[in-house]
Amino acid sequence: MEKETIVLKYGSSSVTCENGMDMGRVKQYAQYVDALMDEHNVVIVSSGAVASGKAYWDQLYGETEAPEPTKQTYAMMGSGRAFTAWQDALEGYGRSAGQLLVTHRELDDVDEGSVVINSIQQSIASGVIPVCNENDALSIHELALLKYGGENDGLASHIARRIGAKALFLLNDTGGVKRNDRTEYETIKESSWSVVRSMANLRSRQSQQGTGGIAAKVEAAISAANEGIDVYVGLAERDPHELLIGKSGTHFVAKVQEVS
Repeated sequence: MEKETIVLKYGSSSVTCENGMDMGRVKQYAQYVDALMDEHNVVIVSSGAVASGKAYWDQLYGETEAPEPTKQTYAMMGSGRAFTAWQDALEGYGRSAGQLLVTHRELDDVDEGSVVINSIQQSIASGVIPVCNENDALSIHELALLKYGGENDGLASHIARRIGAKALFLLNDTGGVKRNDRTEYETIKESSWSVVRSMANLRSRQSQQGTGGIAAKVEAAISAANEGIDVYVGLAERDPHELLIGKSGTHFVAKVQEVS
């Protein structure tokens, strides 16, 4: 029986610390991935390049008066470090990984999008886990945020939709989607999407997060669920199996697709 593919997205705060990539946590996630691989194909979307690049810059230059690099430059400095952390961690469980830097424009392009998807599929067929990240150095960042949602939340949703993933996990340090009384939604069905979207947008404006934060996660989740993908939002430190069986986090129930 052919394995179904799931996409795991890890936020920057879940994979980095002040010194760059947090190897202790990345190794923990690699253990989860190894277990998931028994029944699923796994694609990882990981943030952390910018934070890793900044940590590297600070180690090199400290408090000097050197001009502060742009986010794109930090990403160039930290991308390899972020991927190597995942590669080393997965290798500890006998798993191999390959890096894929991609922009939304490439995914949308008729020709380039097919190349990206084929690369992911060929990697999976070879047993190599794709570790994807937005190519910040080449991405038109502000336009991508407006069109697709916040950073790698939007990218993970975009990839999941293009490859026809069974499920998408948006993993973070805050857990599932919260109601106004701070309790956690267990499931969110299509009938509640507009209400949850309005709540998330208001909360993000109040916290001055703009297109990031909870609004980005909700938008990314709805975009994927609308195309028949189950989406789980929850704590990165918890085993994704716990989200699958409803022990924690929020499940955006996939919209039933009409048969044409």
